[in-house]
Amino acid sequence: MIKMFYIFILLCCMAPFNGHTEEFLQTKNSFLLVKAVKLGRSSVESNNILSSTAGKNELLKKCDPNCSNCNKVTGECLACDSGRFLNDNLCLVCPKNASCSDGKTFKCVAGYYQNGKECTLCSAGYYSAAGATNCSSCPAGTFSSAGSAGCTNCPTGTFSSGSAAACINCPANCSSCNSSGLCTVCKTGYFLNSGSCSQCPTNSICNATSFSCKAGYYKDGNYCTSCPKGTISSAGATYCSTCPAGTYASAGTSCVTCPAGTYSRGAVTSCSSCSQNCTSCTSDTQCTQCETGYTLQNGKCVKLNLVCCPNCSICDSSTGICSKCEIGRYYNAALNECMPCPYGCAKCSDFNSCTNCYTGFTLRGGVCTNRGNGSLVGALY
Repeated sequence: MIKMFYIFILLCCMAPFNGHTEEFLQTKNSFLLVKAVKLGRSSVESNNILSSTAGKNELLKKCDPNCSNCNKVTGECLACDSGRFLNDNLCLVCPKNASCSDGKTFKCVAGYYQNGKECTLCSAGYYSAAGATNCSSCPAGTFSSAGSAGCTNCPTGTFSSGSAAACINCPANCSSCNSSGLCTVCKTGYFLNSGSCSQCPTNSICNATSFSCKAGYYKDGNYCTSCPKGTISSAGATYCSTCPAGTYASAGTSCVTCPAGTYSRGAVTSCSSCSQNCTSCTSDTQCTQCETGYTLQNGKCVKLNLVCCPNCSICDSSTGICSKCEIGRYYNAALNECMPCPYGCAKCSDFNSCTNCYTGFTLRGGVCTNRGNGSLVGALY
């Protein structure tokens, strides 16, 4: 009855509005819409308005005072004022480092992520785009500071393995390395050696990733070693080759044919001279070609037009070689002399092979014996 009395008094005061009235009654925290119709029964309830039209009651509900779009029938706020967002039908102040442009939700700015009703800063090594609900880690080879919207590539000569606040220097003398810190490209004057950089060895051809040795040297571990005497190598070789007979090694890079009048048995740095008057040989005792005016005889050079040895009946004056000795002698080529046949032998091919005997001797098995006693006489003339 008391409520009805207050409504009656309220309606009487609003009588000049001719039947329908609306008022905002200001309270401490909000505004209350009051709608009254002077028809039928009406009442006022806390935070609500009861309206009656043609005897029908209708309860109207209020929204948050910062609601810009309110459904007065359901009391549901559809959008909040600028700088606020909707949460459980309340219009809350937009968090720091956030945007509340639609009056319904809030989005954290880049470098922050939504953490409940707040925006939390992304740590160094992480990043986020605007509106993110979590931070993403920076991939290998990049870094970021706290509150970053993206990741930055590591400068040349540095690396990171991911989620990095800063990049780390590559190993010494390295210009580029992978995410594990192993070098992939070395600076000039250094070569790649098991993920680190070693100084290029002397007498090498070096690049950023490897090295090879110059001609005359061979790769020996991480060094270039000179080829041994008499051997050669080409650029990039891992071993040295021996020069064959008849050649010599020149500066360790090529095999050169020995000059005329010299020879080698191989694996030498210079050639040796042939015997006298010899222009080509395989050793100092084996001539293969003589100078003009000399002829080859048993591996040696003999002067032409030599006087034949004594006791020679037919002599080749161009070679000095006896082709037929006097009766009772045979030619010894090794000594170039006409040697006597055995006693009683008139003709022989060598000392032990008689073919004709003198009168009074008999030939038996290549030997001349005396007819008188049949004894073998081996005395020489």
